Amino acid sequence: MADMPFTILIVDDNPDNLFTLEALLRRLGQCKVVQAQSGEAALAATLEHPVQLILLDVQMPGMDGYETARHLKMTVRTRDIPIIFLTAVFKSEEFVKRGYEAGAVDYLTKPLDDSLLLNRIALYRSLFEREIRLQEALQKLQRSEALLVHQSRLAAMGQMVGAIAHQWRQPLNALALTIQDVKDAYEFGELSGDYINEMVAKSMRHIEFMSKTIDDFRNFFKPDQLAQLFNPRQIVEEAVELLSAQLHAHDIAIGFSCDCTHYQQEEECGLVCNGFPSELKQVLLNILSNAFDAIAERQQKGISGYLGRIAITVKPQGTCCMIAVDDNGGGIDPAVMDRIYDPFFTTKEEGKGTGIGLYMSKMIVEEHMGGKLGAENIPEGTRFTIDLTRDNKG
Repeated sequence: MADMPFTILIVDDNPDNLFTLEALLRRLGQCKVVQAQSGEAALAATLEHPVQLILLDVQMPGMDGYETARHLKMTVRTRDIPIIFLTAVFKSEEFVKRGYEAGAVDYLTKPLDDSLLLNRIALYRSLFEREIRLQEALQKLQRSEALLVHQSRLAAMGQMVGAIAHQWRQPLNALALTIQDVKDAYEFGELSGDYINEMVAKSMRHIEFMSKTIDDFRNFFKPDQLAQLFNPRQIVEEAVELLSAQLHAHDIAIGFSCDCTHYQQEEECGLVCNGFPSELKQVLLNILSNAFDAIAERQQKGISGYLGRIAITVKPQGTCCMIAVDDNGGGIDPAVMDRIYDPFFTTKEEGKGTGIGLYMSKMIVEEHMGGKLGAENIPEGTRFTIDLTRDNKG
């Protein structure tokens, strides 16, 4: 894109004027000149060439400069191309005003001041080049953000795989014991219809639990295409369920309170939000996983009498629904509090954190859902708050 030439279309019915203008423009260097000898030819030229500036004569047979300009401004492809009118005849204020009304950015009269014209063209070329650089920077930023989103989903997938491993460990152990018990029952002649029925029922319960875990995993990664009404309490409960076995395995207590008790009946519940529930679940997973890591790190230090705790609160707050996640993992170093949302910044050991979880969480909450994500230190740990705009049902 940076190599795109600055193309100038010069329009005049007099070939001598075209020759003189092109010779003058050659002084600029690094620009392409396209000629047209009528308004109709000028319109055709804009279809063949990506034009960035038009020098347009006013007095031409057939379609004059004013009419040509009006046609150019009526088409999406050409309406933003700057037009500089050039004329040796129509010099009065009335015609100058008419030229600007037709869409011109400049109106110059002949004999032309060569330096003035070249300076004006250099200005528009500079603006064009700046726009190209901005477009390239925007595209680079969009690619970077797309990569961050992809990396965030991979990181979340890794967390989910770990959660599934913990969720499956107990039912797999139970199934293994059941299979071993069947062998023992056969060897001791204890197989009976009642025993078989009980064994099948127990095994199916374990299998159904494992199947539900797979469904939760699949639904977690299914993107929400459109914003929808959802109940935040239900999303919190689903996120907690995904990590419950992992938390239990490390003796981390988790508590949950909500002002809304009849959350199944959304029309009767004050806590109904509008947004993307699966993305909110990803945010909660990031926050809960960070709390888990902080608590696990303190547990490894062998602090006497230390019990890991996470408390989640969901409640209305003004015009918003507020979700608070508290932990007693020791808190965040105040020296880095302002950097926790920076991409690729992490306080975890190498290999244990990507540094994109909180960055993506903030982008999801604040850009995708119009809410606010905040963090503060509390006694013994950290509090993350998610403020979401509640649905206004009048």
